Amino acid sequence: MGRAAATHAGRQDDRLSAGRVAVVEDDRAIGLQLSDLLGEAGVLTEVFAQGQAFLARQTQAPFDAALLDMRLPDASGLAILEALKVQGRGLPVIMLTGMTEERGLVAAFGLGAHDYVFKPFRPAELVARVQALLQRTRQAPTPPLALLERPDLTDKERGCAQILLTHLGQTVSREQLRQGVWRRNQAVDSRTIDTHVSRVRTKLGLDPSNGFALTAVYGVGYRLQKLA
Repeated sequence: MGRAAATHAGRQDDRLSAGRVAVVEDDRAIGLQLSDLLGEAGVLTEVFAQGQAFLARQTQAPFDAALLDMRLPDASGLAILEALKVQGRGLPVIMLTGMTEERGLVAAFGLGAHDYVFKPFRPAELVARVQALLQRTRQAPTPPLALLERPDLTDKERGCAQILLTHLGQTVSREQLRQGVWRRNQAVDSRTIDTHVSRVRTKLGLDPSNGFALTAVYGVGYRLQKLA
């Protein structure tokens, strides 16, 4: 455990923790800032400057979530996500990324990332995103897969619906939908995917009146949430 992590863990032992989050960031100043911000919100943190150290710690004592920098000295954020996937760790991850790395977000979501925050980040927004992610993880709603039995769904629409429903609360990229439904057919453009998702929304009634929110994530894909 790093110095900053030990400080926050000791400071928060005597109060209810809102969760335990790994901060994987090689810039020491940013790591300390993130640790301080989350600590003030009641979140226990451990700061890691290298991805492999984080993976080793995650194996020993799994975290509730992680803030993961896209660039690390010993591995890329994408490589760390892939390692988590291989380990079978369904860890909720928020990517920390620069504006110039926006393309990499599509690959990150394909590897299981849940959300992202651009640097330089806005402190209040970052804390709110972490808290929302921890809350969704605690609730862990059961996907209402019975909706897939609707007879008016086409095979492609049913495939899209299944991916969205089994990733409730997570961002699903268009590339994930293309790979899962159209078997990596690059001839299928974004408009076709958007049309199928729109039909799924209409046929399954995925709107607030039925307890759902299906929203577009600009430049990436979609997020389906079950409303309380």
